[in-house]
Amino acid sequence: MNRWLAKNRLGYHCVIALIAITAFLFGLPKSVDARTLDNPYPRLANIFYTPKLTISEAQGLARWDAVIISMENQYTSPDAIRLMRLINPDIIILAYMSSQELPDSMFEITDKNHPNYKLTHGLSSKWFLRDAQGGQVVFWPGTRMMNVTNAAARVNGLRWNTYLPEFVHENVMSTGLWDGIYYDNMWNDVSWLHSGNLDLNRDGQKESAAVLDRAWRDGMSAMLRYSRQLEGDEKIIVGGGGGQYFDSINGRLFEGFPTNLDGGWGGSMEKYLDAQDRAQAPSVIIINSSTTTGTSDDYRSLRYSLASVLLGNGFASFDFGMYRHADLWWYDEYDVSLGRPNGSAYNVQNAAAPITTAGVWRRDFTNGVVLINSTNTSQRVNLGAGYEKIKGKQAPTINTGEIVSSVTLPARDGLIVYKRQFEIAEGQYTNGWLAEAFSATGRKVRQGFFTYTTEYAGGVNIIKTDLTDNGTIETVVAWNNKVQVYNQAGFLIREFYPYGTSYNRGINLAVGDLDGDKKKEIVTGTGPGGGPHVRIFNARGGLVNVGFFAYDKNFRGGVHVAVGDMNGDGKDEIITGAGFGGGPHVRVFSRFGRPLSGFFAYDKNFRGGVSVASDDLNNDGKDEIITGAGPGGGPHVRIFNQFGKAVMAGFFAYKESWRSGITVTTADINRDNKPEIIVSSQTLY
Repeated sequence: MNRWLAKNRLGYHCVIALIAITAFLFGLPKSVDARTLDNPYPRLANIFYTPKLTISEAQGLARWDAVIISMENQYTSPDAIRLMRLINPDIIILAYMSSQELPDSMFEITDKNHPNYKLTHGLSSKWFLRDAQGGQVVFWPGTRMMNVTNAAARVNGLRWNTYLPEFVHENVMSTGLWDGIYYDNMWNDVSWLHSGNLDLNRDGQKESAAVLDRAWRDGMSAMLRYSRQLEGDEKIIVGGGGGQYFDSINGRLFEGFPTNLDGGWGGSMEKYLDAQDRAQAPSVIIINSSTTTGTSDDYRSLRYSLASVLLGNGFASFDFGMYRHADLWWYDEYDVSLGRPNGSAYNVQNAAAPITTAGVWRRDFTNGVVLINSTNTSQRVNLGAGYEKIKGKQAPTINTGEIVSSVTLPARDGLIVYKRQFEIAEGQYTNGWLAEAFSATGRKVRQGFFTYTTEYAGGVNIIKTDLTDNGTIETVVAWNNKVQVYNQAGFLIREFYPYGTSYNRGINLAVGDLDGDKKKEIVTGTGPGGGPHVRIFNARGGLVNVGFFAYDKNFRGGVHVAVGDMNGDGKDEIITGAGFGGGPHVRVFSRFGRPLSGFFAYDKNFRGGVSVASDDLNNDGKDEIITGAGPGGGPHVRIFNQFGKAVMAGFFAYKESWRSGITVTTADINRDNKPEIIVSSQTLY
């Protein structure tokens, strides 16, 4: 429903009715802690400062993950705020409030119910910031500065730095519309303002720079601590300006990123990542960059900004700039779903380089890679196989959708590329490994892709198949010590430990019908460090027999397993390959563990082990055995019958000099009713 609402313009009365029904059924919005900040990346923010939101603007803003809007919208357009949450229940909505100045226009409001009227008519004139001559101090044209410090006079027991948090708590957060507050201009110092001619205690004398800055920091810190005390940990507090008050706030808004005031790109990134590390959880760091052309089609600036933000965990914002935060610009890159980050960003030319160092930076995600070139010259970046550019309507020379193994990044530019991902049906695959698909003759039928499904962790072994011959697909997942079975709806229905709960060396999988009853058994083998113990379980996780050792029981390289109907009788046999440290010994067993045949797929002196798979590649009604050499061997794929006779020529999946080891499985990738050979590797080639 949320996507439909976001794309369709609803009539005003229909929208109000939906909002009313939702409010009745679900009550106030959940706290941010009860929701999630683990949304797929990129995380997007919008700063939208208008005093009254339209329904159309609310529908547009609902596409972002976090928004900062003017506080008075709670009075002028509360239904628009409710609509944003109706469309996007996970949105973070922050109310804008300046921490130390008030616009003159606020004092002209006569509506006593307006929150700005309540704010201005509850304050004391003794709280305005004055110079030594008694004049009011102005920072931004059309505003009045407030004295944030503890030197301000107490009126009815309050100073500005206690009055404002109480007003926010009692008149803003109490509405239930907001997830938190954005306090603008949380400065660390103030001695630079008004040429330093500031009188904090109104004794007619200006204070020294040291006194001014210390008093300002102490007063601002007291205000934010009090606001946190009032709101508790459930509400988000974000600050603007250069403030470092991370003991009380969840993050900062950086405007005009990157700025020379912060040391250019490197210095700005350093402050961004520092804020991310020091802010209170959940962290909400918003990085706002602006177009350099004044128009929305400044795609290069957008890419540079977005890629910079994606090197950390912040929220990316891009608009006209600080003189107009009121844009609904949307980009091809915003529609990308990168998933979760796989780790931290690193410099591809020098992994130990600090973020302040100019260079090419990279961060890997579940579904793709982010690159940024922070240097002043173009840089060529090798990606390896398995990537493609995003396909979009903007920047047609960049977002082409083409398959790439390397890219050229112009100076001060960024890029997002997808991992080409594919789920393999029936065959075992390791989640997140790089793969390519070949015909039985070695012809490449699909360029590099990542064997990945987002439902399960990277590195686990997976098989998707119909275990019980009931027309539904189950997913069998092997972890370090256990096997889990999930039904088609994704619910866990079985869990068992093939080698006991204390075993944690990894589990290899195969699934097949060993007894001809149309229901499949689960065959397990051990990972590196385990003995070559093969065990057989039914679809319910029950042990069929005690299993057998495929090789010397003292061998500790583990055992690869596959199943295939070697003789065409409708019953699968078990095929094994020695793990790393063993010779390339392939063996075939009956379901009872009786050895039927064996052979060496490669030179018997090779000690990298051998991966095995099985399928009917020549359509003769009998399955063949496919092998891949383990680490240390070349990427040589070979095809045998059960007695070790090569029935096809075999081929090298990569360059012959590549020595990182391969695994093999089969699947009908291109849906032509012919199995392809899938060759995978943990490392890029």
